[in-house]
Amino acid sequence: MNNYQIENWLKSQGFKTINGKYYQKPSDDGWYVDVVLLGKNKAQIQAVHETQTKSGGKQREGMWCYDYSTTNHSHLKGKGIISLKKYVRNTEGHSFPLYIIPMAVETIQNRLKNVIIPIV
Repeated sequence: MNNYQIENWLKSQGFKTINGKYYQKPSDDGWYVDVVLLGKNKAQIQAVHETQTKSGGKQREGMWCYDYSTTNHSHLKGKGIISLKKYVRNTEGHSFPLYIIPMAVETIQNRLKNVIIPIV
């Protein structure tokens, strides 16, 4: 899979972009799954929950923007995810070859359904 193919796949799955490198898809339960296209046919996948950013984030050109310095996901627990301060990611890794991206996106979306978000 090349960049053109993965970009078309992301758009067909409901991901939006403002610069052709950073793609984002919101879910109904407050999660935002981000795919960042890197050079050398790789991409990073991570997710942020809207309640875990103190600044609350804001919309910019139809995409959710948040300040990583105010996010804290490290207390979230879920099977198959690693919770870091800035985001959560799949236990299998953060960066993947492009041909793995569809499977990795589906995997993190399914795993996020089981993460309990504490009420603050």
